[in-house]
Amino acid sequence: MRLFKALFIILLISRLYAADDLGWQVGVGFVSSDLLSEQRDTPVFPYVRTDNKQWMMIPNLKWQGERWSFGADGIGYRYRFSDNLQLSSNAGFPSSRIGLSGQQGWFRYGSTLSASYGNGLTTTAGINAAGLSYERTLGWGERGNDLSQKLSFGAPVFIAKNSDLIVIGSAYLQRDNADFLVNDYQLSNQLRAQPYQHTGLSLFSVIPVSDQITVLLSGSLQWNDEDLTAQVAAAKARQFNTFVLLSYQL
Repeated sequence: MRLFKALFIILLISRLYAADDLGWQVGVGFVSSDLLSEQRDTPVFPYVRTDNKQWMMIPNLKWQGERWSFGADGIGYRYRFSDNLQLSSNAGFPSSRIGLSGQQGWFRYGSTLSASYGNGLTTTAGINAAGLSYERTLGWGERGNDLSQKLSFGAPVFIAKNSDLIVIGSAYLQRDNADFLVNDYQLSNQLRAQPYQHTGLSLFSVIPVSDQITVLLSGSLQWNDEDLTAQVAAAKARQFNTFVLLSYQL
């Protein structure tokens, strides 16, 4: 479920950088993920697997109106209080989200609340300002002992002078407890009851190829906690994953 939660967030973030997203959009995405569990479900979409890696193709279809939208990521609603402040929400599977975001020049700020229910129920509350963000994830019901925290800082690392191309880079520190990792990765073995700390770097960009064609690129490199890699054979010291989405505005 970690894969689909990341995709859901990336698709929502991409809307912030879309100059004009009204109307129909069609596209296709390709995403990679790490497989740490021996028990592996068969994805709905076409995929290719090696021992510990998966590449999957994901179709995307969406209609966006002034306020309402619907598509592969669910049903959405947005309301602009002013030029600098907007409320956005989205209800879908396996995640739903509501957020309030604002912007003054390059200064962005906001808060979010989301729920993920594809693999038990977890909720995530987040706050961000000036590139610094903090997220706290809690589990409920059968995942009542789950806890994850993430602190990150992002900023533009490249701005093209003669185009709308912007590359956003971020660095993060994530701290998970054992129950969260076991449930999130659907591990068959239990982990030692201790906090597990990971660090990572990521790049994100929306590339306007033309007035109708947009390419979204995202890549992340994570250094896993040594105690996790010692207990889970499939967990590598470093894991790199990418996401590419080609979108066409009708």
